[in-house]
Amino acid sequence: MSLLQICTVQNNRQIQPYIDKNKSVAELACIQHRDKQVVRVLTRCGYTIEIPTDGSLLVASEKEMPHFKKVTEISPGNFACIERFNIDGKIVELPEIDYQKMSRYYKHILELPNTLTEDLAWALGVMIGDGSYRDRRDGTIEITNQDLELIRKYVSIFEGFGLKVSVKSKRNHYRIYFICKPFRNWLENLGLDYALAFNKKTPHVIFSATAKVRAAYLRGLFDTDGSVGKTNTRFTSSSRKLVEEVHSLLLSLGIVSVLSSQGERHHKVAVSGPSVIPFSKRVNFVIERKSRLLSILVKRAIEKGKANIDVIPFGTQLINEFKATIKNTRGVKGKGLSANASYQYNFVHLAARRKIQCTYFHLQKLVDFSVHHQTYLPESIQKTIDANYFFDKIVSVEYLGQ
Repeated sequence: MSLLQICTVQNNRQIQPYIDKNKSVAELACIQHRDKQVVRVLTRCGYTIEIPTDGSLLVASEKEMPHFKKVTEISPGNFACIERFNIDGKIVELPEIDYQKMSRYYKHILELPNTLTEDLAWALGVMIGDGSYRDRRDGTIEITNQDLELIRKYVSIFEGFGLKVSVKSKRNHYRIYFICKPFRNWLENLGLDYALAFNKKTPHVIFSATAKVRAAYLRGLFDTDGSVGKTNTRFTSSSRKLVEEVHSLLLSLGIVSVLSSQGERHHKVAVSGPSVIPFSKRVNFVIERKSRLLSILVKRAIEKGKANIDVIPFGTQLINEFKATIKNTRGVKGKGLSANASYQYNFVHLAARRKIQCTYFHLQKLVDFSVHHQTYLPESIQKTIDANYFFDKIVSVEYLGQ
């Protein structure tokens, strides 16, 4: 179990937000109140928050800035204030491999790491993404892939452990496999079960690992079952549980994503808009062609700041507060929002009239304007930028029994 705070909850007792490896999604629960009725809040992007009925949740609305609200008064249409910061995690110690069940003639000793490393986490991601590891008799693990840069790294990691890795060319792809029953048993102890594709899940050792190790695991998954399109980067799987875990792990790195399903065997998480920037810095890809495509999305996010979901619901209020601080500069050359026939601050007028939605990109431009023109910046704007909440619209509120 590892901590994963996705939003702020208030109660008269301490509340610990967490990820439980046995739960399907990131949830927020009060451990001390397991015997009480709880309220389950579901957001538009797929996050699930569970809170005791006597608790409060930090929410916002189109008319109100972030404030605590009793969970019994929350309704669809409010916005949950989700925190997005990089959770540190801890160094995970790994068990020793067991050779006792093997024949006394078995002398192939492996050199395995004592702690969960980035390389091993990445390889686990690749294995789960493109691999088959159901063989209980011999412990065969194989992956199928066509990217040579990925294959070279994957082979190098396991050969470094002392395994004999075979690579077979087959039409337009490669089959990479190794056979070692003690090593397969060791991986099972780490949480790699013998699941079919639609039942795959994340090994439990990943959840409490350091941020860099969790990022490496996600990198392996995105290198295999991830792709980059014109507007987002996404991970797709037939396993709903695995996709929900990826959704949660991304948030533990401060990366917001959208969870969706298209049938029982098609589930995905998508990262778009400003969220591709932290994704690029912390996860990214080993495969160069995918990394290049991602850099295009990052450049667009930095230059244009376009966001479809990462918007500020009370942005109109902030914009109007800013406009109220601007003096009448009509006829004064070089002054005002439209000085020198510039349209870069035209969004202020549009957002004030609710023609467009306000984003953090807009607020940062207001900061730049205030610095350049040495004008007053409303405290509420800087406070909103510093908090950097992701405002996720609540779509349902459900009361669960005791």
